[in-house]
Amino acid sequence: MAQSPFKTTASATTTFSTVTAVALVVFALGLFGLLVISAQAVTRHFKESVEVQVFFNDESDESEVLRVKKLLETGPYTKSASVVKREEAAAAMEQELGESFVDFLGFYPIPNSIDLVINAEYANNDSLARIEQIILAQPSVREVVYQKVLLDKINRFMSRAGVALLAFSLLLLVVALALINNTIRLAVFSKRFLIKSMQLVGATPAFIRGPFVRSGMWQGLLAGLIAVALLVPVLWSARSALPELAETQHPAALVALAVGMLIFAMLFSGISTYLAITRYLRLRQEQLY
Repeated sequence: MAQSPFKTTASATTTFSTVTAVALVVFALGLFGLLVISAQAVTRHFKESVEVQVFFNDESDESEVLRVKKLLETGPYTKSASVVKREEAAAAMEQELGESFVDFLGFYPIPNSIDLVINAEYANNDSLARIEQIILAQPSVREVVYQKVLLDKINRFMSRAGVALLAFSLLLLVVALALINNTIRLAVFSKRFLIKSMQLVGATPAFIRGPFVRSGMWQGLLAGLIAVALLVPVLWSARSALPELAETQHPAALVALAVGMLIFAMLFSGISTYLAITRYLRLRQEQLY
């Protein structure tokens, strides 16, 4: 017997509606994930922009400065370390002030130094206080300077922003799960009589669930692919408007986000389909109406 055109059209419409709804929800989650990745990258960038300046005694020669530099580079807290010779520092200051003070003084008032960039994980006042003690243990080091107040303000702001972002992400996740679950339950609702008919003729629950769950997972995967495809032009536009994003967003994090969107859409669609089918398997025939 030929399949009814109405049933074919209805099934295609249901599939289209389900895939579209799930894709839009996953796309919204992807947008938020992109925001979180960007926020983390910007936070790391700001923390690593706070430099630690290590100033040496006047009698310390270049070999001693290089020895301390190599020592600092072995520490897990160091991202990079660069030597600033007193001549270079004096030339930079002269350019900034617009006049030569070396000719007036007759000597270089600025000592040799090292500009130390700290890894973001150590960019807090407690860790930097310990790092400062390690550096000051070197006899040739006179002073360690860094912006404690600025760093403290950055960390406090990022901590508060992180709590707010976490709360909003949990809320968004709950809403997304509810929307996807309700969308799939409505799609399964249209097939409740087919499910009950299969059960009445002796089909086992596993036999009935299998095709539906597989179909749900494939629809979820398709929805995830659509969501990722929609996210690509958004990311491209954001990078065109703000070229700095390309430098702060790590490609591995973006790939992980895309894979996470696909896995989430596929698995949760399958789980929601499984739960919806199980619900209708447990209902009596008169409860289907």
